[in-house]
Amino acid sequence: MTGRRIAGCLLLGVLLGAALWLVGVDVPFVAAAAAVPLLIGILLDTSSGDDGTLWDPAAPTGSPGARKDLTRLSWALQSHRREGDAVSDAAVTRLRDLASVRLARRGLSLAEGADEERIRALLGDSAYAALTPRSTLKPNRIHVDIALQALARLDEKETT
Repeated sequence: MTGRRIAGCLLLGVLLGAALWLVGVDVPFVAAAAAVPLLIGILLDTSSGDDGTLWDPAAPTGSPGARKDLTRLSWALQSHRREGDAVSDAAVTRLRDLASVRLARRGLSLAEGADEERIRALLGDSAYAALTPRSTLKPNRIHVDIALQALARLDEKETT
């Protein structure tokens, strides 16, 4: 709020208070009424959307397969207790999405049959079976854990 706007609101409040006092309104009501223009000015200033910055703040960036994806996956794994320790379809979908992003960094795709041998060599047969939609295996928590460990090893190989 600028100094001119504050001064204008205060002046309006004083004039309103003086007018009400001259009419014979009690002092507590005069004080409350005198504060109203200042409060309205503050509310109008905050609701205008102008925060005083010269440029828009940068949009938050996040890369796919980052921490938020792992958090969502962990909640999907914990959200339902199923018979036989089976994992929900949502959790399997999130796991496959995470694996797709991590494998895409190496130029591989779970959807491409030509990449199967290289992916099996990188992740292992159990992890590959849990990650592929073509597999008849319904992943349970153990399979998901094996796949996540394989993906973690894949990231370790990238950083070394």
